[in-house]
Amino acid sequence: MNTIFLPCTRPTIDPDTFFPATPEELAAAQAVCATCTMTTRCLADALRAGTTDGVWGGVLLERGQIIAQKRRAGRPRKSETVAA
Repeated sequence: MNTIFLPCTRPTIDPDTFFPATPEELAAAQAVCATCTMTTRCLADALRAGTTDGVWGGVLLERGQIIAQKRRAGRPRKSETVAA
């Protein structure tokens, strides 16, 4: 039987890493995922299980939706707003 190494299970990795509050924390989680060969399966399993939040397979989920990037708390910059 082959053993698969999952970087996210290393004892030096805090599980809270995968529930980021800032863009920098998201980048740290994605850096761990970038070293893994199971990212596609990880994300697929999370979606199949109905997981709503966290970084899975290098992808951020918030309220069950895939989020392209983590935004800082507070109001968006004027450059990020859409003119009505």
